[in-house]
Amino acid sequence: MDWLKLYVSRVLRIMPLFLLAMFFLFLLVAIESGFTLKESLPNLIWHTGQWILFMEPDVNVLKGTKYLIVGVQWSLAFEWLFYCSLAVIGSLFFRIKTSITTILLTSLGLVVFVLIIHEYYPILAWEKMSPFLGGIAAAFPTRNQRVGNFVANPWLTPALAALLYLSLLNYSTVFSPVPYLCICLIFIAIACGNDFFGILTLKASRLLGQISYSIYLLRGLLLYTTFQFIIHGATAEKLSPLSYWCVISGCCAVLILITCQTYYFIERPLLNRTDIVTKQVRDFIAKRMQPSALATKEAAVIANSVLHHTAEQEAAK
Repeated sequence: MDWLKLYVSRVLRIMPLFLLAMFFLFLLVAIESGFTLKESLPNLIWHTGQWILFMEPDVNVLKGTKYLIVGVQWSLAFEWLFYCSLAVIGSLFFRIKTSITTILLTSLGLVVFVLIIHEYYPILAWEKMSPFLGGIAAAFPTRNQRVGNFVANPWLTPALAALLYLSLLNYSTVFSPVPYLCICLIFIAIACGNDFFGILTLKASRLLGQISYSIYLLRGLLLYTTFQFIIHGATAEKLSPLSYWCVISGCCAVLILITCQTYYFIERPLLNRTDIVTKQVRDFIAKRMQPSALATKEAAVIANSVLHHTAEQEAAK
């Protein structure tokens, strides 16, 4: 298991776009604050650092800062908690060879994100982590060709659609046992190759899947900008249902155009550099370790010379 490559790929997949979202979040905070510093500079820097680690403090005394991005950063804290747990899980339960350094570093990250979640997202924390179990469960049947052929059969799709209807329209939360089980079964079926009568293999569907992370992160910023600066609150309150949904549809179209650009110019190029960046990081670590290795080698040579010289002296006596 190449743990370094795994974590490099996760950083390149998640952080660049998240940092872009943070830039626009702080820009909106500055605009709402009239570009006036309303808290001490150390506090502002501290709150900025907290946001980079997926926490949600109010910035520059702007109440409800998290609503500018509709609070989506909470799930990234849980995602990084999962990533940091992988090395420990792999070494303990799947006998994956893992270095002590990797276990120590990821365990440190695990502790950090446990504390973050305990402080900011304690409500239903275990329920919010439970979907990872569905993902883990899906990893096993996808390797079985017979299971894949069975689940990918079109005749099973109506049953999956019924499960989807049951889970989404009859329960207030997906974390209840029945909808949770339904969603897990649907996910496993899709992972094994069921394409819902070809809908999931359409070019448009695949595009929406590729840009989904951008949509997830940037939608709140677009909605806030639209209803705060383009259609002001008082005007928005007077919109008819039809007018409101026309505005939302327009926002969706603009959002897709924006997120296509962020995917093709930020997400995909950086993700495609995973191998290159991994090699660069590995070479950097090797160079940092090299002086120590040379010093050890030199010490060994000196020790051998001393022993040899001592042995010659003893022989001469």
